[in-house]
Amino acid sequence: NPGQQEVLRAVMSMVGILLNRGPYGCGKTAVIAFCALVYALNHPDKKVLITSETNAAIDEDLDRMIRIGWMPPGTILRVGELKDRMGDHNEYYLTAKMKKKEQEVASWGKARRHRALVDYKQSLLSKARIVVATLAQTSRDVLKDVGFHLVINDESGQTFENSLLQALRPVTRILLNVGDER
Repeated sequence: NPGQQEVLRAVMSMVGILLNRGPYGCGKTAVIAFCALVYALNHPDKKVLITSETNAAIDEDLDRMIRIGWMPPGTILRVGELKDRMGDHNEYYLTAKMKKKEQEVASWGKARRHRALVDYKQSLLSKARIVVATLAQTSRDVLKDVGFHLVINDESGQTFENSLLQALRPVTRILLNVGDER
């Protein structure tokens, strides 16, 4: 719809803070997914963060991006605890990828195994063009050195400002706050 297209054009062309507000069912999740995907495809050297206070919101965003299907495997990474609710999407979780790698290197010596796991995690984060994580997770060690050019905050009406500041980086140029009209 025209409103969604306007948000997408703004994300692609400006620097600053954008607000996208609307009632339940108006297509906010679609806006988030398309903005993240189009931005990542048009800016291959930049990273996108989709974040929220809640896992439910970002899992819905992840599901929508996966269903759209524009990004090759390994370019979308979900940071956080692996939850049964994602079912078929477990391959997008950093936790699932790390557990698989841990099994592969289980017989290696301690120092070699540790180095391999650290390198693997860095490789996954480096390849990811879109990272999906809660606001609390953005301040943890795994993401503290990752620069996000575009930060999309879902359910922004539930976000405390100090939590949002954790997600912003010196390289952040665009913040898109998406939420209900409350």
